[in-house]
Amino acid sequence: MADRPIPPGPRGARRILWDVLEEHLDEASFLWRQRERSLLAPDERLEDLAGGEEARLLAHLGGLVTGGRAAAGRLLWPALAAEEPERVGAAAWSLMASREEDRTPSVLEALGTAEDAQRAGLLRALELGERTGLEGALLRVAPGLEALPQAGVLEVLVHRGADVTPLLARLAPGGPTPLHRAALRAARLVPTPLAMAWVRGAMEDAPPSLQDAARVAGLIHHLREPWLRCRKEVEQGRVRGRVPLLALAISGGPRETEALVRGLEWPQLREEVLWALGFCGRLSAAEALLDIIRDEGSWAAADSFATITGLPLEEPRFLERVPEDEEPAEEGEAGGGGDEAELPGPGVLAMKVHAAQVEAWWREARPRFEDRGRYLLGRPWSPEGLVAALEEVSMRRRPVLAWELAVRSQGACQVEPRAWTWVQRAALSRAKGVRMSVQPFEAFMTGNA
Repeated sequence: MADRPIPPGPRGARRILWDVLEEHLDEASFLWRQRERSLLAPDERLEDLAGGEEARLLAHLGGLVTGGRAAAGRLLWPALAAEEPERVGAAAWSLMASREEDRTPSVLEALGTAEDAQRAGLLRALELGERTGLEGALLRVAPGLEALPQAGVLEVLVHRGADVTPLLARLAPGGPTPLHRAALRAARLVPTPLAMAWVRGAMEDAPPSLQDAARVAGLIHHLREPWLRCRKEVEQGRVRGRVPLLALAISGGPRETEALVRGLEWPQLREEVLWALGFCGRLSAAEALLDIIRDEGSWAAADSFATITGLPLEEPRFLERVPEDEEPAEEGEAGGGGDEAELPGPGVLAMKVHAAQVEAWWREARPRFEDRGRYLLGRPWSPEGLVAALEEVSMRRRPVLAWELAVRSQGACQVEPRAWTWVQRAALSRAKGVRMSVQPFEAFMTGNA
């Protein structure tokens, strides 16, 4: 396609190569979608994302920004009406990144009339937007929005780690479920007395998604009632979703690990339990997982085993690709419960594991481990090791470890696993000097909900 430059303008005006800009938008849309998928990949790490889809995406977004007002008028504003959220997101991000003018108010105005797919793209662009003062603009516009777009804006503010205390203080528990859920997620960022009012209201007879959000926030504030409910559900075998399993796993205590190992007997939640066991760090969990590897050649069990022990599972000697007609589904959702982006569940790769090779590796590695210790990637668990692991584990495991970091720091360290990689790394750098609780959760869940 020949380029279609804009008509000659004032002296010094740039010649716009429209075919190049259109290619930038197409490629940015594709890479935007690819980056979103990579955020939950079971076989990619933060470094892979930073040097791969994210770097390429930023290059194309930069190309759109250099198109200036002409590109905004001819390509970007029309793209906000697209049906694909990723195309809307790429266009909205580029509009807000303008060096010529602040277009954020116009992007925010578009939220009020956007269809669902368009709203999703706009909100994701706002989460990733880099313009100074964006949080203030969001806080000003939020109270005047209808419930659904207001919920979206509140989610954006939570993603950005903004001070949502004034906004949450004006809202009342109840109302439409999306807004209520967004408020419960926001509770992790506000003072504990305000958070307690929200968490308490969602502990009884609330839909599962609200109870999950309340428990995630409640544990960050060290509230005892959400913790006791999570533990009771697992120990009594009455688990309805993912959050209680993961709560016990990141607690890391022997009692909690024992309850999770028993959960392998629950057929409807077995894959979820396999996933959660990888966060326990205990040798009893590793041994239970090794039994399953031996019997089934399970990649899911090996993935959790490797998270505890440091087994280099990516080495070819441990893996065998599954023939195409035997490939499992891309992602496991055996137990449901919890939002996939918030706390992902088990992922699946089309691999079987060579159990004999794993057992041989473990015979050599086992003497380095103590029965009463807790381990992460083969190293004794420590706050420093938890921070380091967020660079090393798969993208799919990072949100759960980020939750543990937030809980153990009582909200002082909250890493958003869907943010730009350099934003996440800055948060991880700040986390290195923060005091954290190192015991199982039972020892410090003392607040009243």
